[in-house]
Amino acid sequence: MLLEDSSIFLEPSEIKIQALLLLATHGQEVTTPNLCWTLMSHACQMAQTLAIHLPPFRAPLGPHVNDQRNFLFWSLFMVDKGLSLSFGRSPMLPAYLYRRVPPPDAEYLAKFKPHENPHSLAETRGNEVQIPFGTLFLLKTMALAKLQGDISDMLYNEEKFNIGKVDTLQNELELWLRDIKTVSWAE
Repeated sequence: MLLEDSSIFLEPSEIKIQALLLLATHGQEVTTPNLCWTLMSHACQMAQTLAIHLPPFRAPLGPHVNDQRNFLFWSLFMVDKGLSLSFGRSPMLPAYLYRRVPPPDAEYLAKFKPHENPHSLAETRGNEVQIPFGTLFLLKTMALAKLQGDISDMLYNEEKFNIGKVDTLQNELELWLRDIKTVSWAE
């Protein structure tokens, strides 16, 4: 039904971005790889139009809403990088444009538990928030998306044969992998 309603593509909104992202990533029964790419491109264009990577300029919405917008941006960014490298297409959200966008706060992510009661928070010991597996997974995936973004930026830049940059990216990827292997993934 959502795909048949063209209004989803007309006026940008955060809820429409979320719907397009959800459909593109979880609608395997109704989407093909090309349709997934099209849905993501619309979602990314809306995100750029609304500048969800930035807190609203005129009327800050508050830290909770700004955290949600930031997380939505990073969700798009992660999927965009995976798709662009998988399909051999340039990214819709080039990494060089968003290099200074901070990733979501680990404590905010730790509180995000969509499968549980919305009023439940991450487990705490004293004042310390225990970071669950999902939070670590998302943070490491965001770090990988940044590396993928740097790789795709290099592929679509005229300096793509810069051996020094290739070596730097290879070293950063090896550090990321080494870090993944040393993280305690037990919850």
